[in-house]
Amino acid sequence: MGSDGQGTEESACAFTTGTDDSPSQAAPPSPVASDAPILDRIDAMTRHAIETLLHGPEGWRPLARDLVAHWPEAPALDLIFAIASAAEAIETMFAPGSPALAAAGAAYKVAALLGVDLFAMQSLGLPCHTASDFTAYWRADPWFRLV
Repeated sequence: MGSDGQGTEESACAFTTGTDDSPSQAAPPSPVASDAPILDRIDAMTRHAIETLLHGPEGWRPLARDLVAHWPEAPALDLIFAIASAAEAIETMFAPGSPALAAAGAAYKVAALLGVDLFAMQSLGLPCHTASDFTAYWRADPWFRLV
């Protein structure tokens, strides 16, 4: 190619037809049998979150506490993932303008707040591995009054 891509017979495009050297798209990993209990737990947590969120306009309030109470040994990040998944599912299930979409917005906020709590716990050197670790943090947090 010339210095400015003009005046030569070479293409100004770096790729020509049929010469794509980029790596082929890898297939997503498929779940293995050992993942089944984890996926079942996350599915159950997500279903519980959807039901709690759609129970009424204040359905988001007990959500984090309920998930911790039902799955205290679950990894802490599973709660955040389940709540965000529930929010996405609600957005998918309901049409634009539906009052149920407010529950999805609230769910994203609850997931974000749990993420902030998890970050604070980690920063302070507190246990932050299981859902039950949230309860100890919430009891110590002067701003959290729902435990």
